[in-house]
Amino acid sequence: MRVQVRYFAAAREATGLETEVLDLDDGASVGDAWTTLADRHPDLAPLRAQLRFAVGAEFAAEAASLADGQTLALIPPVGGG
Repeated sequence: MRVQVRYFAAAREATGLETEVLDLDDGASVGDAWTTLADRHPDLAPLRAQLRFAVGAEFAAEAASLADGQTLALIPPVGGG
């Protein structure tokens, strides 16, 4: 299956990309996608503790399943006041 990955802020800086397409096995989870992305982009791995994942418009845990055509976003913490 194919999933579109969107990177924001520090994740974008670590990968040098705004988006990319990730090919995964059917039934893959957000965690499986993360493992693939961290292997592909070693500078991304140290950011894991800071990142949240979203599938579509919903925050998602690493155990959440992905489906073909979905968008996975890597979102760092947002500050503001």
